[in-house]
Amino acid sequence: LVRLAELSGVSRAALSKIERGEISPTYATVRKIGIGLNVTVATLVSSETSEAAVDFEVVRSDESNPFDAESNGYKLLAGSAASRSVRCFTSEVRSPYSSNPENRHVHSTEDTVLVLSGAIVCHLEGHAPIQLNRGDSLFYKGSIPHTFTRAPDAEDTSSGDGSFPTALWISKGLS
Repeated sequence: LVRLAELSGVSRAALSKIERGEISPTYATVRKIGIGLNVTVATLVSSETSEAAVDFEVVRSDESNPFDAESNGYKLLAGSAASRSVRCFTSEVRSPYSSNPENRHVHSTEDTVLVLSGAIVCHLEGHAPIQLNRGDSLFYKGSIPHTFTRAPDAEDTSSGDGSFPTALWISKGLS
């Protein structure tokens, strides 16, 4: 705990409480812990089932382990065990559009995103914003500072029912 506290910047007391389930960490704290451990947030929140022990995996919609990060909602899909080098998940893109959003992040994966519903905008540092509509896909290296927002015309939610644009992510290189 002492070493992880030094590496992550999260206090030893907080790490101990998180480990015992006494407190739930914020996304920022989980991200700091991941940096300290040199693993991704997805690795920290995914199943611990080993790849060798599983020939197949079914995750029912009511059994998935959803989590929120950076204003967006995520659900890991089957086959995303911590031991795997590829993770698949869906995301509700809740972040409102901004022409120059803050909180861009980087990670060590290469990602492909496929828009399942609505429209989103990818903000890659050094590039003009890229709008992706339903059915569009994008590959990017996570080492480029980036973030995703809803498209400008999706500000008042996509169909009036409170739903947000949704995308499928495939992240490679997590081992």
